[in-house]
Amino acid sequence: MRSIALISLFLVSAALVGCNNGEQIPRLKTIPVKGTLYLDGKPYGNCTLTLTPDSPDPDPKKPTKHGAGATVNADGTFVLKTYEDGDGAVPGKYEAALGAEMGKMQMGSVPVVEPNVVEIAQSDNGKPVDLKIDLKSTGETADPTGVRSKEMSKKTP
Repeated sequence: MRSIALISLFLVSAALVGCNNGEQIPRLKTIPVKGTLYLDGKPYGNCTLTLTPDSPDPDPKKPTKHGAGATVNADGTFVLKTYEDGDGAVPGKYEAALGAEMGKMQMGSVPVVEPNVVEIAQSDNGKPVDLKIDLKSTGETADPTGVRSKEMSKKTP
């Protein structure tokens, strides 16, 4: 029984090392970021927020900046994650996009937002960055597969 456990441990270790060809994947320094998401000036939630780096570093010797994301609460509040829960984001410029909340059994459509730039900078006092992201809707929605549709009018005939 002990040899089966050792073989299993060896196989799992080998698989993990094989995932990155034995190279250490560099982690860039993150700063804690929490905030509130607004859509058209109103708090917006029950969705996911994805921040994609605005532009990669032109120096191929530097590690690539990773995107960050969060699950947004109903009141619009969120805590960003890059590598692990609550670690924040690498300082820099990002484009924000909304997605369906993955934790729900029935994922609904989400608003498509206009192109935008969100900048994350280190706070002066060393406390977590408090970010306000105010996105503008295009009037379209997208289902979880990314298919867009015009938002139906809220008026009824």
